[in-house]
Amino acid sequence: MLRSLLFTIAGMLFLVSSSVAQRTRQNDTLCDLTVHVRNSADRSIDRPLQVELLSPQGTPMMAVHLTGEGQAQFQVMPGNTYRVRASGVGVEPTTSDPIYIYEWEHTHTETLNVTETNNGDNKTANGSGSAPTVSLAEMNVPPKAREELQKGTEAFQKGDLTKAQEHFEKAASIYPQFARAYTNIGVIAIKQNDRVKAREMFLKSISVDEGFLPAYVNLARMNFQDKNYQESEKLLQKVMAVNPSIPDAVALLASAEFMNKEYDKALTDAQRAHRLPNHEQFADIHLVAAQVYQIKGKQQEAVAEYQMFLKESPNSPRVPMVQKQIAQLQAGSN
Repeated sequence: MLRSLLFTIAGMLFLVSSSVAQRTRQNDTLCDLTVHVRNSADRSIDRPLQVELLSPQGTPMMAVHLTGEGQAQFQVMPGNTYRVRASGVGVEPTTSDPIYIYEWEHTHTETLNVTETNNGDNKTANGSGSAPTVSLAEMNVPPKAREELQKGTEAFQKGDLTKAQEHFEKAASIYPQFARAYTNIGVIAIKQNDRVKAREMFLKSISVDEGFLPAYVNLARMNFQDKNYQESEKLLQKVMAVNPSIPDAVALLASAEFMNKEYDKALTDAQRAHRLPNHEQFADIHLVAAQVYQIKGKQQEAVAEYQMFLKESPNSPRVPMVQKQIAQLQAGSN
């Protein structure tokens, strides 16, 4: 029963596409989201920046590069919540509060205030010195390559995978260090059930830019699905060393640790995932925590985790199985 519940987790974890977002409602009008990045003195930032659009799960969907008076513009689906994140050399990586785009909005403007560092170091707000999700190589992408990436993103959103791949491949030919383009080609390969090519593209991303985290997460997910849990954990540990706050990466790490029988680590990371924003998207992580508690003989704690899963994912097909597990645990404690 324990492992049968966990094996469902891999299929539930969100597939990171890094700079492309699946369009789920074909007939809706897109909203133009404009983001101005300012410093604490309400001035524009006169240095290269990357501004990313994040999904509710914290996954990078699109990226725009700015300098000085520029502004980042994204097209998003109304009726959804997003975040934006700015990073760059000499700027503390900063993520916005949730941004909700109402159904009726055709335009939406946000201002993101960031803090510039004096020494040019890339430190986080907590002083840990962790680097942002994006790498320096991402900051040097030529405009024409960025244009091709954007065209590929738009084609992907419309469901035209062939045209999307053509644009991503052109972006990579213009800038061979463009890890994001290779990763997006890998995401398309996943959608086309070509796992050999997907793995090749994710490895290519890492080889040209070892600081590009989405490629590590995608590759770790493939290893998890292939039951290569140790390699999956190794890749995710590299991600955690740079950015420990990517929800789907933390959730996947906890699952890999559980399968590697590192139960204390799995419990710690499951609990950490639960404390991250929008953690409800990863309700399955409570199944990991519950199973660890069962192994430790802590039945009440296990029941609490199972109940949290039911609260956060009441429509899951695993609800009957979890309810049965709760009943058995409660009966055994009487």
